Amino acid sequence: MENNVQTHLTSGQFAKVMGISKDTLFHYDRLGILSPEFKAENGYRYYSINQIDVFKVISILKELEMPLKEIKEFLNKRSPHELIILLDKEEAMLNSKIKQLQKMKSIISEKKRITQAATEIISTDIILRKKTRSFW
Repeated sequence: MENNVQTHLTSGQFAKVMGISKDTLFHYDRLGILSPEFKAENGYRYYSINQIDVFKVISILKELEMPLKEIKEFLNKRSPHELIILLDKEEAMLNSKIKQLQKMKSIISEKKRITQAATEIISTDIILRKKTRSFW
């Protein structure tokens, strides 16, 4: 394949299109997660338009809080089947987190309701009575 700078983006252009810093691209290159398709004689790094899809997968996995090491492992063996397996696993974890958050939200709502009701009690309406003991 001929390396034509007209069909590729510099690291700065690629970073701008993806909304990230060049440092992020350099970091990914050092880790072997996403390397430029080629480096020119002047040292410029060039990314292919096709690498945008790979970057989007990396971004999604990062949003799912997957460590970069695991992202690299996935990228090394990626396939549609592997992606489906990975996303099924992530979906199950998200469903578990959602369930936990819904439970926490319910507790907060109930505490808020009880506290609101307590603030509406008028202290002058409270009557204390001494209870006498009876055998019946």
